[in-house]
Amino acid sequence: MRWRRLGEDVDPLLLADDWSCEQNTDVSYNRCQTPEETCADSDDEIVYTTFVPGSIVWAKQHGYPWWPAVIDYDPDSPEYFVFNNSVDPLPSKYHVAFLEEPVTRAWVCSTHLKSFHRHSADSINKKLKNADMSLKLEGSIKMAHEALALGIQERIRNYGFCQRYRPQKAEGPAVP
Repeated sequence: MRWRRLGEDVDPLLLADDWSCEQNTDVSYNRCQTPEETCADSDDEIVYTTFVPGSIVWAKQHGYPWWPAVIDYDPDSPEYFVFNNSVDPLPSKYHVAFLEEPVTRAWVCSTHLKSFHRHSADSINKKLKNADMSLKLEGSIKMAHEALALGIQERIRNYGFCQRYRPQKAEGPAVP
């Protein structure tokens, strides 16, 4: 998916399956007779991805249930996806910030990510036996729905890791 083509605040995951030219909010390109935008990039410089920064997803890590997360840039690098090797057509992992408090983050295999709005918690998670975990998941799902109401740039600003991370203060004697 060429994110730049759709505009910086359009979440490609939320586009209808039967999307047509007339639904484009850019009036310069909302007729199918209008030629596509020209692109100065060569095909070698274009990356096709399933998710873009700000996409709300279900992410699965070993030992944990599927959990709502936002695709986000890794604060240790400028990347939000990585490839296994140079010939892979699609990224193998995406960086996510989990929608929970306190915020956590991880690199998650693309096979362990699903579009949030296309899957319900019941369809991907078995009934959680831990009541505490169920309550936390409910709060995270609520946070995901709040994030979906925003444009993708605002989602990163409000729900990204760097915005929500609060380092734990070290306990110990006060230094004079």
